[in-house]
Amino acid sequence: MKEKQLLLIFKCLSDSNRLQILNYLGDGELCACELLEFLHISQSTLSYHMKIMLQCGLVKVRQVGKWSYYRIDKDVFVDFKNYINDLKYSDKKRSEC
Repeated sequence: MKEKQLLLIFKCLSDSNRLQILNYLGDGELCACELLEFLHISQSTLSYHMKIMLQCGLVKVRQVGKWSYYRIDKDVFVDFKNYINDLKYSDKKRSEC
């Protein structure tokens, strides 16, 4: 996973509305109109959040006429999870500099 995408994902995850959107999308694909009902935000605010989520790759969109249907991109989530799991950490006390 490239650094630019990681930075975008961390930015995406730093907002409570976007975390709520991901939570709703965890149950499956949803229309933007359904997300608006759940979140009680304006259409322009939802569009702003979805743009960020699409840029980082966590979400995909499917257009049907004038409707947008969003879903989680599971492959990107797996790559991100693997990145987090691969972070090296140690319980050993480091020496003072």
